[in-house]
Amino acid sequence: MGEENISITNFLKQRYPMLLVDKVVDYNDKSTKTIKYFTNSDPFMLGHFKDFPMYPAVLLVELLAQSISFSIYKKLGTLDNIWFLSINRCHYYGYFVPGDIA
Repeated sequence: MGEENISITNFLKQRYPMLLVDKVVDYNDKSTKTIKYFTNSDPFMLGHFKDFPMYPAVLLVELLAQSISFSIYKKLGTLDNIWFLSINRCHYYGYFVPGDIA
């Protein structure tokens, strides 16, 4: 499969700059693979550490939630009354800087 960002806006309510998923690469009943291109033009990079810009970890959680939301929408056909209210035991073992792709 390969759905471009334009079609993602049909599923997700977020819009720029909070629409973080750049592309859906693959989708099936058990998994969704999305891509995010990290660039200096992301508004979040401008103020997140002057000498070593890195993507804020809290936005990585949002990116994950958007990917999961896409999966839920494709499975249920709706996102009404679906809310992510907490996350437990979230650990980061690295970081993303401009030029990275995840």
